[in-house]
Amino acid sequence: MHLPPTVHLFMQATGVYVMNFLPRPAEARKGAERLPWFHRNTDFDEIAFFHGGSMFGIGMPPGLISHAPQGIHHGIPEKARERSRRKFDEFDRVEWKVIAIDTRRRLIATPVMTESASAEVQEEAQV
Repeated sequence: MHLPPTVHLFMQATGVYVMNFLPRPAEARKGAERLPWFHRNTDFDEIAFFHGGSMFGIGMPPGLISHAPQGIHHGIPEKARERSRRKFDEFDRVEWKVIAIDTRRRLIATPVMTESASAEVQEEAQV
């Protein structure tokens, strides 16, 4: 069994939940799922801001922002979950540093955000 995201809840308002995923002891019972499963959240848009850390020996990219709109399948890749099972005895902590925000209302990228993302892709294509 994996702990639901709401165990990390530290702020909320009507239709908005803010969770702080900080380093913590990992689930210790053999067979426990330590990572969230691939899922589809039909009620919330999910935003995650990665500040760094690692998850069972794999570094998390600081500065990454992810957005999973309502109804879109998302989550940790199955290969990462398999790795966490294989290396269960090697790690006793989850060292992630993530702020997540779930909103009942859909989030829409502003034109500035869209233009910025397009410019980054074009710059990378030129390298």
